[in-house]
Amino acid sequence: MRRLCALVALTLQPAGCGDRAPAPVVIAQTAPAEASNGAAGGAVEVLVARDAAAALAALHDAISGGGDPSSLAAAYALRLGVKHDPDAVAAAIRRGAGSEDDLVAALCWRWLARGDLGAPPAFRGGKDADPAVAALAAAAFVRLGLTPPPPLAGALGLPEGVPADRDPPPPEARVELYTRAALPYDDGPLALAVAFVEARRERWAERGPGRDPRFAAAGLRAALVTAIDGDAAALARLEATPRVADPLYSGLAARLASPLAGTPLPLLRGAIVQGDPRIRIDALRALAIAARPPEAGDLGAAASALSSGDPATRVEAARTYLLLAARATE
Repeated sequence: MRRLCALVALTLQPAGCGDRAPAPVVIAQTAPAEASNGAAGGAVEVLVARDAAAALAALHDAISGGGDPSSLAAAYALRLGVKHDPDAVAAAIRRGAGSEDDLVAALCWRWLARGDLGAPPAFRGGKDADPAVAALAAAAFVRLGLTPPPPLAGALGLPEGVPADRDPPPPEARVELYTRAALPYDDGPLALAVAFVEARRERWAERGPGRDPRFAAAGLRAALVTAIDGDAAALARLEATPRVADPLYSGLAARLASPLAGTPLPLLRGAIVQGDPRIRIDALRALAIAARPPEAGDLGAAASALSSGDPATRVEAARTYLLLAARATE
């Protein structure tokens, strides 16, 4: 696998991201000609170059399209740091913030918090929005120094009363669980928002030396705002957030917990290459979690889905291929 990733050069370069842009991520490097082991090496080089280019093209084509696949492709482009059209990405992210798909809306609000995609759009979720989506949207307003609109007034609020007098799961363990589950989509804030909502609903307690217990959700919401580059002023604004009388669970916790995540890799590859089209997307997302480190068969399976006739499948295949390729050089 190391040799496969050394055959072709492909750099994911950020564009239009301002000072907070991540450094370019080199997912493969060109090997000297004498190291290619003849025809076999040359054939692999051609395949990897073709598939990487096809994955990037699939993302770019989807961004300029419409609907949720366009918004997901834009979120994935920002997550991976790939070179992109800033205007097209901004438009897709802003559209996606109002998506009826909670996952799409959550990811778009996560990126709107950076501030370089324009002022936040109107929040369309209403008072019945998924609480993790609402938390990310409210965090975006707080991060940008703006007052969250009325539907988001308590989205980052702590529960009324006192923490539960029982031993909760350690917040760190839950964050780790959700971070792993969210790997196909995001690099931290999504997981923190879901963990915050769960901690708030369960009234998890957090104790420090010589201190009374406090809500663990307080630390998680601070971590969320920090993860989207919130400064000390943004953290101070959180203290004015009203309490929440009856906080709800987020449906995104179940969405992240894919039943395929524990499936053996050969079965995941088979589901992607030859499986029922209805499970290909879930299998691609599960492969992005499970393939650590990725093997040539994982990249091949993801590449095979790039030719799907379904736009959503092509977007997931492109993201999975590029994510696995980047991981292969870690």
